[in-house]
Amino acid sequence: MNEQIKTGAQTSVEISDNVSVSTGNEQVGASVDASYNASAEASAHAEAGIDGGMAHASAEASVHAEVNAEANAEAHANQELGGGVSVGAEVDTHAEAHASADASAEAHAQAGWDGSDAKAEVGASVEARVEVEASAEANGKVGVDTPIGEVAATGTAEGHASAYAEAHAGAEAHASVGEHGVDVGAGAIAGAGVGVEAGGSAGVDTPIGGAKVSGETGASIGLQAGAEGEGHTTYNDGEVSVGISGEAALLVGLKADVNVDLDLKPAINIGETVVDNTPKVVNNVVNETSNTVNNVVNNAGNAIADTGRKIEKSKANPKNWF
Repeated sequence: MNEQIKTGAQTSVEISDNVSVSTGNEQVGASVDASYNASAEASAHAEAGIDGGMAHASAEASVHAEVNAEANAEAHANQELGGGVSVGAEVDTHAEAHASADASAEAHAQAGWDGSDAKAEVGASVEARVEVEASAEANGKVGVDTPIGEVAATGTAEGHASAYAEAHAGAEAHASVGEHGVDVGAGAIAGAGVGVEAGGSAGVDTPIGGAKVSGETGASIGLQAGAEGEGHTTYNDGEVSVGISGEAALLVGLKADVNVDLDLKPAINIGETVVDNTPKVVNNVVNETSNTVNNVVNNAGNAIADTGRKIEKSKANPKNWF
């Protein structure tokens, strides 16, 4: 019997907006703009079926959400002083931020009979992560423009920071029993981590020199724990395997994994050869024994007859009486 069904669903949504304002003119003015967008999506899938003697089912679901925002601002001022001399100043800034979140889950199972062994398997896992990032920068410039050249000074600064947190967990197990022996195993793992990073720089540039400074820092912490164990005794095509490992080994007092594999095929082949050839050997022994017995009997009869003839000859000759 074979039968299969599948189903799934997915949806998403997105919103965004933008606003900008400006004032003044080319001599003195300022402007700002800001925008953002947000999106989210979710999906889920599942399937199940029967294939021969095996039944299986699986399902998974996931979600993702993200938000982005940014803003810009600038201002400027310029003035003609006459005689070919002008002064000016301008600044601009930019800032942005991003945030995202993800989560997912999955599970599967399978069980059935393949004609020689009963088998079962199951597993599940989950994962989640959140991440945030922000940055900003600013630039400024002032200067005096004269007929003999420009005298200007600039300054810049920027900074950024990010952080994340995540977690995950999963488990698996399997078992089989039947003609080929017993095989059982299981494992589980879980972990979590967080991290942060930040940095910045600043600098100035003037007609008499410049300077710049910068710095970065970061740290992350993670923790993970898991356990896995397995034990089996199987026989397949002349090969025997016996083993125990992981946590299962620790539970019975073993400090290391143990696994022994034996290939019995040479011994099986010798046994089969002996069994196959034994009738032939017996027949050969019987035949050789029969031939030997016949030869002995025939030789003994010939010797007796020859002795009898010699006796008769001796009786007929008087010289042999004394």
